[in-house]
Amino acid sequence: MYISIKSRLIFLLIAFTLLPFVLLRIVAYPKVQSDLQEILIRNLDGIGHKQAELVTNWVQERVKNAGVIAENPFMTKCAKINEHDEDYPYVVKYLKSIQYKYGYKGILISDNTGMITVATAEERVGHDISQRDYFQQALQGNTYVSGIVHSEIPLINEFGEKEPGMPTMFVSTPLRDRDGMIVGAIIIRVDANALNNLMLSLNLGTTGET
Repeated sequence: MYISIKSRLIFLLIAFTLLPFVLLRIVAYPKVQSDLQEILIRNLDGIGHKQAELVTNWVQERVKNAGVIAENPFMTKCAKINEHDEDYPYVVKYLKSIQYKYGYKGILISDNTGMITVATAEERVGHDISQRDYFQQALQGNTYVSGIVHSEIPLINEFGEKEPGMPTMFVSTPLRDRDGMIVGAIIIRVDANALNNLMLSLNLGTTGET
């Protein structure tokens, strides 16, 4: 009898000890798991919104830069300038200062026929871009942002070497004279990797790995 009572007491003690854990597993764990899933989804949504905002701000900054160049009164002359013009080196120097400041791959100026008159990068002066979307949109009076495309010319990569097919983007805007007539286009060649690096830094920052 003594052994039986002792065994029952031990059984009851074990049962009451394990009961809270059983209840926690049955009742609390599903709720905790649900809450964690909700938090995870909310955080992922937050990352998506932040990325969208980042891309929008990044693109708007490039559009703004193109507009600032186009509004420079001296740029109107550049639609008809040539490499033998005495002002040509100063124009290239001005555009290169903007290119290096913002990390662009190049800045182009064309006349209203699509002929490049000034170039800071690899594009040849005199090259015809009349069939390019970025030129045609600018000629219609629109500021245009292309999608990410593979460069048709070799560009300098992060190792300082020329590499064909690098990802790039174009931002273009019309170049107008004092009467508002479109006389050409300003085209900025953007390094698409810069945007990718920004988005990667946002992801790393949200996971605490930076």
